Amino acid sequence: MPMPWEQIRDVQVLYHVTGAITFVNEIPLVIEPIYIAQWGTMWIMMRREKHDRKHFKRMRFPPFDD
Repeated sequence: MPMPWEQIRDVQVLYHVTGAITFVNEIPLVIEPIYIAQWGTMWIMMRREKHDRKHFKRMRFPPFDD
């Protein structure tokens, strides 16, 4: 799954013989200060997007409680 600031991410995968499960066979190498800065920027942008929406409403769980 790509990070919010990435459009696409290619990774090596390992498939189970039956195809029931797929493992990502790769550990991302990150430079920690840059990673924290990118997440901080995205967090601010997502918070601003949520604030600017007119009809934003949090979902209540369980969604179909009768």
